[in-house]
Amino acid sequence: MPFITQGKTNVKYLGIVAVCAVLAGTGIFLYQQYFDKKSAEIFTQSQQQEQQKALERNQGRGEVVESPSGTVDDATWKTYRNDEINLEFRYPEDYKVSEGKEMKGFDSGQMRTITIQNLDQNFSVTIQATSPDYSQGVGEGCCFSYAGKKIDLTLTDNELQKEINSQLGKGGGSILKMQRQPIGGKASVRFFRINSYSEQCVEETILIPLDGPVFTNILISSPNLVFFDIDKPYDEIAEYINTYQFLNDQNIKDNYSIFNQILSTFSFSD
Repeated sequence: MPFITQGKTNVKYLGIVAVCAVLAGTGIFLYQQYFDKKSAEIFTQSQQQEQQKALERNQGRGEVVESPSGTVDDATWKTYRNDEINLEFRYPEDYKVSEGKEMKGFDSGQMRTITIQNLDQNFSVTIQATSPDYSQGVGEGCCFSYAGKKIDLTLTDNELQKEINSQLGKGGGSILKMQRQPIGGKASVRFFRINSYSEQCVEETILIPLDGPVFTNILISSPNLVFFDIDKPYDEIAEYINTYQFLNDQNIKDNYSIFNQILSTFSFSD
């Protein structure tokens, strides 16, 4: 059928072309709708898978209310109480709790230290409360106290991290995975930090502001989680911590479980 007949357009032919065009357009439209729907389903499934992976990683870390393994039996645990900082917690019966104070003639201000230890398990947790005028003397180590005024948890995350780094950090990005989390009914900030001496040591830290008349902050330091060579790049350490790879070591995982279980028993009485 010729498209041009005696100088005139073949109307019938145009109609067929138009119908074909409409059908083709409809087909393309329906295919696009189907494609978009399947793409959305695949994207949603991918998101869910990533969220599940993240959840599984975070479960390795454990919330304060439950240890990562969820198998710590605390039925026989002992109870410790300190009336100076109004803190009470429970701890395993075969662990040792000791107390310490500021060193007269070296330190200024006041400091109270509570240590929970089981040397056979390489377990050591330090809880240190300080007065606003506390200043550490020489020769006592470092990084276990948070001196000065009460930490302001109304700061933004960036401001808070900068404030913490000014006292505990080595400059730059030594604070990892910072989050706000209540401990024993009190607001707190929880994070991993890197301490550098002859090697790089990572531990988890909880900083809790106090309302008492003497002590303004409590700093809780977890058992050591992992050691790295002094020249280990920060990004590699961050990846190791952010994915909780330290929990692949069974002894560290057990210590971290007990640490979280102890935290879950914290109770402050004002």
